[in-house]
Amino acid sequence: MFGVVVEWPGAGPSKPPVMLTNVRKAPIVRPANEEGAVIELIDGLPDGVVGLEAVGEETADDYSSTAFPAVEDALSLHKKISLLHVLGERFTGYESGGGWADAKLGALHALSWRRIAVVTDLDHIRKQVKRAGWLVPGEMKLFSNEQRAEAQAWLSARSQDEGRSRG
Repeated sequence: MFGVVVEWPGAGPSKPPVMLTNVRKAPIVRPANEEGAVIELIDGLPDGVVGLEAVGEETADDYSSTAFPAVEDALSLHKKISLLHVLGERFTGYESGGGWADAKLGALHALSWRRIAVVTDLDHIRKQVKRAGWLVPGEMKLFSNEQRAEAQAWLSARSQDEGRSRG
Protein backbone atom coordinates (compact mmCIF):
# COMPACT_ATOMS: atom_id res chain seq x y z
CA MET A 1 0.00 0.00 0.00
CA PHE A 2 1.18 3.51 -0.70
CA GLY A 3 -0.30 6.92 -0.23
CA VAL A 4 -0.14 10.50 -1.32
CA VAL A 5 -0.34 13.45 1.07
CA VAL A 6 -2.70 16.09 -0.26
CA GLU A 7 -2.31 19.59 1.15
CA TRP A 8 -4.41 22.62 0.36
CA PRO A 9 -4.11 26.34 1.08
CA GLY A 10 -4.91 27.07 4.72
CA ALA A 11 -3.91 23.61 5.93
CA GLY A 12 -2.49 23.76 9.42
CA PRO A 13 -3.01 22.40 12.95
CA SER A 14 -6.79 22.83 12.78
CA LYS A 15 -6.97 21.53 9.17
CA PRO A 16 -4.25 18.90 8.70
CA PRO A 17 -3.38 17.50 5.27
CA VAL A 18 -5.21 14.38 4.16
CA MET A 19 -3.45 11.08 3.40
CA LEU A 20 -5.00 9.19 0.50
CA THR A 21 -4.07 5.52 0.37
CA ASN A 22 -4.13 3.02 -2.47
CA VAL A 23 -3.96 5.83 -4.99
CA ARG A 24 -3.25 4.69 -8.53
CA LYS A 25 -2.70 7.12 -11.33
CA ALA A 26 -4.64 6.65 -14.53
CA PRO A 27 -2.55 5.20 -17.35
CA ILE A 28 -1.07 7.65 -19.81
CA VAL A 29 -2.66 7.08 -23.18
CA ARG A 30 -1.85 8.92 -26.35
CA PRO A 31 -2.35 8.16 -30.03
CA ALA A 32 0.54 7.22 -32.25
CA ASN A 33 2.17 10.08 -34.12
CA GLU A 34 1.69 10.51 -37.86
CA GLU A 35 4.29 7.86 -38.66
CA GLY A 36 2.78 5.36 -36.20
CA ALA A 37 5.62 5.64 -33.69
CA VAL A 38 4.75 5.49 -30.05
CA ILE A 39 6.22 4.58 -26.72
CA GLU A 40 3.96 2.04 -25.09
CA LEU A 41 3.77 1.68 -21.33
CA ILE A 42 4.26 -1.94 -20.27
CA ASP A 43 1.55 -3.18 -17.91
CA GLY A 44 1.86 -5.78 -15.18
CA LEU A 45 5.04 -4.48 -13.55
CA PRO A 46 5.28 -3.92 -9.80
CA ASP A 47 5.09 -0.48 -8.20
CA GLY A 48 8.36 1.35 -8.64
CA VAL A 49 9.07 -0.20 -12.05
CA VAL A 50 8.31 1.77 -15.22
CA GLY A 51 8.16 -0.18 -18.46
CA LEU A 52 8.59 1.50 -21.85
CA GLU A 53 8.48 -0.25 -25.22
CA ALA A 54 9.57 1.66 -28.31
CA VAL A 55 7.47 1.08 -31.42
CA GLY A 56 8.43 2.54 -34.79
CA GLU A 57 10.82 5.46 -35.13
CA GLU A 58 10.96 7.35 -31.84
CA THR A 59 10.80 11.13 -31.64
CA ALA A 60 11.51 13.63 -28.87
CA ASP A 61 7.73 14.16 -28.67
CA ASP A 62 7.23 10.46 -27.87
CA TYR A 63 9.48 10.86 -24.85
CA SER A 64 7.99 14.15 -23.66
CA SER A 65 4.40 12.94 -23.96
CA THR A 66 4.78 9.41 -22.56
CA ALA A 67 8.16 8.46 -21.07
CA PHE A 68 8.87 11.57 -19.01
CA PRO A 69 5.36 11.72 -17.42
CA ALA A 70 5.48 7.99 -16.58
CA VAL A 71 8.87 8.34 -14.86
CA GLU A 72 7.84 11.51 -13.03
CA ASP A 73 4.59 9.87 -11.84
CA ALA A 74 6.56 6.92 -10.44
CA LEU A 75 9.06 9.25 -8.77
CA SER A 76 6.22 11.11 -7.07
CA LEU A 77 5.55 7.87 -5.19
CA HIS A 78 9.02 6.31 -4.84
CA LYS A 79 12.47 7.67 -3.97
CA LYS A 80 14.11 5.34 -6.49
CA ILE A 81 12.58 3.49 -9.39
CA SER A 82 13.59 0.88 -11.94
CA LEU A 83 13.16 1.06 -15.70
CA LEU A 84 12.44 -1.64 -18.25
CA HIS A 85 13.31 -0.17 -21.66
CA VAL A 86 12.42 -2.44 -24.57
CA LEU A 87 13.86 -1.59 -27.99
CA GLY A 88 12.72 -4.80 -29.61
CA GLU A 89 11.65 -5.97 -33.06
CA ARG A 90 9.00 -3.24 -33.39
CA PHE A 91 11.56 -0.45 -32.83
CA THR A 92 12.91 0.98 -36.10
CA GLY A 93 15.20 3.74 -34.81
CA TYR A 94 15.33 7.31 -33.59
CA GLU A 95 14.15 10.33 -35.51
CA SER A 96 16.19 13.49 -35.03
CA GLY A 97 15.99 14.35 -31.33
CA GLY A 98 14.67 10.95 -30.25
CA GLY A 99 18.04 9.56 -29.22
CA TRP A 100 18.86 12.76 -27.35
CA ALA A 101 15.50 12.61 -25.51
CA ASP A 102 16.27 9.01 -24.52
CA ALA A 103 19.66 10.02 -23.09
CA LYS A 104 18.10 13.05 -21.39
CA LEU A 105 15.53 10.82 -19.66
CA GLY A 106 18.35 8.87 -18.05
CA ALA A 107 20.51 11.86 -17.22
CA LEU A 108 17.81 14.07 -15.70
CA HIS A 109 16.88 11.36 -13.22
CA ALA A 110 20.34 9.83 -12.81
CA LEU A 111 20.21 9.60 -9.02
CA SER A 112 16.69 8.17 -9.03
CA TRP A 113 17.42 4.89 -10.82
CA ARG A 114 17.62 1.69 -8.79
CA ARG A 115 17.99 -0.59 -11.81
CA ILE A 116 17.67 -0.20 -15.56
CA ALA A 117 17.13 -3.16 -17.87
CA VAL A 118 17.60 -2.48 -21.58
CA VAL A 119 16.13 -5.17 -23.83
CA THR A 120 17.40 -5.13 -27.41
CA ASP A 121 19.21 -7.15 -30.04
CA LEU A 122 20.37 -4.05 -31.92
CA ASP A 123 24.16 -3.91 -31.86
CA HIS A 124 24.43 -0.12 -32.06
CA ILE A 125 22.07 0.33 -29.08
CA ARG A 126 23.90 -2.35 -27.07
CA LYS A 127 27.22 -0.59 -27.76
CA GLN A 128 25.79 2.79 -26.67
CA VAL A 129 24.47 1.29 -23.44
CA LYS A 130 27.84 -0.33 -22.71
CA ARG A 131 29.66 2.95 -23.37
CA ALA A 132 27.34 5.10 -21.26
CA GLY A 133 26.31 2.55 -18.62
CA TRP A 134 29.06 3.55 -16.22
CA LEU A 135 27.46 7.02 -15.97
CA VAL A 136 24.35 5.60 -14.30
CA PRO A 137 24.71 5.37 -10.50
CA GLY A 138 22.20 2.50 -10.26
CA GLU A 139 22.57 -0.94 -11.78
CA MET A 140 22.19 -1.31 -15.53
CA LYS A 141 21.99 -4.56 -17.41
CA LEU A 142 21.53 -5.52 -21.07
CA PHE A 143 19.18 -8.30 -22.12
CA SER A 144 18.44 -9.78 -25.55
CA ASN A 145 14.90 -9.73 -26.93
CA GLU A 146 14.58 -13.39 -25.95
CA GLN A 147 15.51 -12.51 -22.36
CA ARG A 148 12.70 -9.99 -21.83
CA ALA A 149 11.04 -12.13 -19.13
CA GLU A 150 14.40 -12.39 -17.33
CA ALA A 151 14.76 -8.60 -17.46
CA GLN A 152 11.33 -8.16 -15.90
CA ALA A 153 12.13 -10.71 -13.20
CA TRP A 154 15.47 -8.99 -12.43
CA LEU A 155 13.71 -5.64 -11.98
CA SER A 156 10.72 -7.05 -10.13
CA ALA A 157 12.76 -8.98 -7.56
CA ARG A 158 14.67 -5.88 -6.50
CA SER A 159 11.56 -3.70 -6.59
CA GLN A 160 9.56 -5.97 -4.30
CA ASP A 161 12.43 -6.11 -1.78
CA GLU A 162 13.14 -2.38 -1.71
CA GLY A 163 10.11 -0.54 -3.11
CA ARG A 164 9.64 2.07 -0.42
CA SER A 165 6.97 4.64 -1.13
CA ARG A 166 7.33 8.31 -0.35
CA GLY A 167 3.88 8.47 1.31
